[in-house]
Amino acid sequence: MSQDEDGGLLRQTIYIKQMDSFSEKNTFAIRENMSADNQHESIMLGPSTSFCHKTREVVKEEEDDKVGEEKNESLSEEKVEQTQLRTLGQRIYDHRGIIVASFSTFLFAFQTNLVRFIENDIHMMEVSFYRFLCQLIMVTPFMLYKKIPLQPESRKVFFLHITRGIFGTLASNAFFYSILYIPIGDAAAIVMGQLVFVGIFARLFIKEAFGLLDASLVLLSIVGVVLISQPPFLFGGKDETNPNREFLGAMLALFASISFAAGNVVTSYLGKMKVDPSAILLYYALVGTVGTGLFNSVVGRWSTPPYGNTRWFIISIGVIHCLAQYFLTYSFSIENTVLVSIMMTNESIYSYILEFALFGVKPELTSLLGGGVLLTASVLASLKKIWISRRGAQNDLSSSDLHDSLDYTNLEQNNHVS
Repeated sequence: MSQDEDGGLLRQTIYIKQMDSFSEKNTFAIRENMSADNQHESIMLGPSTSFCHKTREVVKEEEDDKVGEEKNESLSEEKVEQTQLRTLGQRIYDHRGIIVASFSTFLFAFQTNLVRFIENDIHMMEVSFYRFLCQLIMVTPFMLYKKIPLQPESRKVFFLHITRGIFGTLASNAFFYSILYIPIGDAAAIVMGQLVFVGIFARLFIKEAFGLLDASLVLLSIVGVVLISQPPFLFGGKDETNPNREFLGAMLALFASISFAAGNVVTSYLGKMKVDPSAILLYYALVGTVGTGLFNSVVGRWSTPPYGNTRWFIISIGVIHCLAQYFLTYSFSIENTVLVSIMMTNESIYSYILEFALFGVKPELTSLLGGGVLLTASVLASLKKIWISRRGAQNDLSSSDLHDSLDYTNLEQNNHVS
């Protein structure tokens, strides 16, 4: 091989090596640039992406916290409303016994004023019979429709039904007969003495409270009734009566007072036993219809009611009497017996209002004073009921809070032990 060829080969070899070294340097530079770019991107993008992720988590946590706070606030508001701010409907329901008793008393007063329209057409004992008969006719279909059992739950309940019916029938008939011998004012004043007997009987037989305040309200109610009725043996009268007849009438009124009290206590006892008021009315009407019918048959006091308004008045009196008895029986089943009896004394006030509206009879100043006394006794009795119910609610709330605190303490102790 010539020197020129050797030189050419040498130059080619050197050129190739230079090119290889240059390519390696470029490759290394490119790799370094790529790694630098990647690091730069990781530096630039990495914190930003992590910051974005952290921001989303924080925002989500804040949103969850806000939702939780809103839920807690709504729950606390609902709890406050349930414990402190009771609705008007709930308050009315809590005192429904007083309201129903007042409405029942108004119906009794309205019934008494309706009797005045027919007192010259038919005897009062016959009116009593038709009242019981209308009550029996109304209550029986109602019980069948509501599927209320006609048969008593036990012999004890049946015995109490019959006892209540006997006392109610005797009281009603004795009162009607007492006004044949003594003035209505005397009879009403004596019959209102049932408040004392109601308190005594309720304390002895059904263990209801009868404290000093109850006794004071009873005496106050009796004073109001006496002022309204103005009995002649206290206020004097123009007509002289036979002492024997007056004594007989007073004894009949006293017997009516005791019978009314006993019947009311038995009604309250049946109500506390969760006996339906309709069942109580059914047996009361049954005993009253049979008893009054037999009595009228024995004394021969039967007559056909005249046609026209008299018969409509008899039917109206029977319907109103049935409604009044139902509401009264219901109030006895959910309220204190003495409290309901005190509310019943307002019948005198309603009677004077209706008597003035229907017949134009103006009450005297003494009667108005008696009405004010009765209203005061009723208001005080109602305030006592409200105070007792509120105190009971507070005691329930405090006991529940104490129970929760004890549960929390026990939970903490258990966690500590564990």
